[in-house]
Amino acid sequence: MKVRREARLVADRFGGFLDAAPDAMVVVNADGRVLAANRHARALFAYEGDELVGQRIEALVPTRFRDRHVRYREDYARNPHTRPMGAGLDLHGLRKDGTEFPLEISLSPVETDAGRLTIAAIRDSSARRKNEAKFRGLLEAAPDAMIVASRDGRIRLVNGQTERLFGYRRDELLEQPIEILVPSRFAAQHPNHREAYARDPHVRPMGAGLQLYGRRKDGSEFPVEISLSPLETEEGLLITSAVRDITDRKRLEENIRRQNQELAAQNRRVEEASRMKSEFLANMSHELRTPLNSIIGFAEMMHDGMLGPIAADHREYLGDILTSARHLLHLINDVLDLSKVESGTMEFFPEPVDLAALIGSVRDMVRPLASAKRIQIHTEVDSALTQVVIDAAKLTQVISNYLSNALKFTGDDGTVHIRARPDAAGRFRIEVEDNGVGIRPEDVRRLFVEFQQLDAGDAKSFQGTGLGLALTRRLVEAQGGEVGVSSRFGEGSLFYAVLPSVARDASAPSYGHAAARRAVLSPEPRIMVVDDDVAALKLLDTLLQQRGFRPDGFEDPEAALRAAAQAPPDLLILDPLMPGLSAMTFLKRFRAISAATHAPVIIWTVRDMTPIERTELLSVAQDIVINREGGASALLDCVRRHLMSEAPAEGPQ
Repeated sequence: MKVRREARLVADRFGGFLDAAPDAMVVVNADGRVLAANRHARALFAYEGDELVGQRIEALVPTRFRDRHVRYREDYARNPHTRPMGAGLDLHGLRKDGTEFPLEISLSPVETDAGRLTIAAIRDSSARRKNEAKFRGLLEAAPDAMIVASRDGRIRLVNGQTERLFGYRRDELLEQPIEILVPSRFAAQHPNHREAYARDPHVRPMGAGLQLYGRRKDGSEFPVEISLSPLETEEGLLITSAVRDITDRKRLEENIRRQNQELAAQNRRVEEASRMKSEFLANMSHELRTPLNSIIGFAEMMHDGMLGPIAADHREYLGDILTSARHLLHLINDVLDLSKVESGTMEFFPEPVDLAALIGSVRDMVRPLASAKRIQIHTEVDSALTQVVIDAAKLTQVISNYLSNALKFTGDDGTVHIRARPDAAGRFRIEVEDNGVGIRPEDVRRLFVEFQQLDAGDAKSFQGTGLGLALTRRLVEAQGGEVGVSSRFGEGSLFYAVLPSVARDASAPSYGHAAARRAVLSPEPRIMVVDDDVAALKLLDTLLQQRGFRPDGFEDPEAALRAAAQAPPDLLILDPLMPGLSAMTFLKRFRAISAATHAPVIIWTVRDMTPIERTELLSVAQDIVINREGGASALLDCVRRHLMSEAPAEGPQ
């Protein structure tokens, strides 16, 4: 009777409110008896009319949970308070037909005339549980540790990878602050970061540049990357974190960084060694080639009878000396040039070149060797290639190497062809073809490789170091070209080089006032020679006197300048490597002597000059001829061109 009276009071006071509520609503008294159930509650639990009124609330709880539920209800009665929906409890409901379903309940205590009552709002969570199960499945399938936390940083959900990564059991993490997984030294900062993210939730991808660390249950730390994604739910904002252990990657990055440092240090050592090698080679260039100049020069003079008649066998021996000395000079030049190309210090000086004349000059250089073997050399230059712009000395070296090899490997009474013709647009092709011994197919790959010789060993038939073709390839490729070969063993070979018709950065240098040079000379032109090498001075003195010139040699550049002021020479031969006074300073002071303003200057050196050195010298020297081969004959040709011709010279040779 009491329950019915309380039920009427509840119906009178709360009936309208209960029927308007969107959830199932049940009102329970202090004894746990149902006083009211709205239509949503009756439908949810499959009851009709007033069937629930007067029953204990445990009638809506599965039998296996009823004893526990009574304890929960009694505890709540001793401390009534509002408990929101979804407070983390795993609850189930029981319908009249005996079926069960998951649910969520919110509780609110209410004081009435009938005493304290509890209003329960009940919601079927079956659909949400299904979605959560799917979501958990996705989390478990993820390769990273997945953590779902509330806006206030409480952990709501984790996957198995999180347990394995951080060393916690799942139940040890749920409802814990997310800071439990952050090292203590960062934990104080973490709430600020979390709150800032909650104010502006957005997707933050993995590896966003932050230096982050995780903390395991045992206190150990490890580097991590974290991606964040906001997730709107009925409970409000949740934050999903994907955490990835990057220990191995950091270790690899550190190894790579350390290796890069070691490589950088090694590269610096290599560069320093290369610099020292270049300096050594530059010095050796002078030290080795300077005495060879004198050997070749004096041997030429004796061989040609300039110093008086010699016996036939003596002439033969002198010819052998010349051949060996020139061969040695050629080898020295090859080694030094190859080193320069490898280190990127080789200088190129493009200029307009008459191919027909240049090829003819190379042919004439090797004519003695061809004549000795009765080999005919045929040249063919396409009329469209009257002129190209390229480094003449380097092109001469390329053709000379090809032609020397062709003569070396061609038997007596053979034939060699040199051809020049246009290739692809803006390029031209040089070919040297012989009918010599040819090359086996398996040996072709060994060509153009440093120190590789097809005819090697103690019993080899042909001289050589294996540098010629390698240097040729380097010289051609350094100018943007390419080399190649086709051959049939026993029938002959064709070597080719393809080069740009106009070399990069090619420009014709200006040589000042060359046209103002004097063309009318005295019967015995006076030639001043300035060189600190006594042997070179002796050689030139003898050589120039034989040609009808009056040479004056000076080891001391200061003494040479004083002599020039007293009696200016008709031509100056200068070695730029002088102690105590640079070539630039000497030439400026020499040009300051009014009578020597237009005297031609020949720079006679065994060292290649850099573009800066050339530019500086050309700014004060009206005519500079650089003889890089070092032979006395080439020097005499320069002297004749500048002193015996009435027309001014066209530039350096």
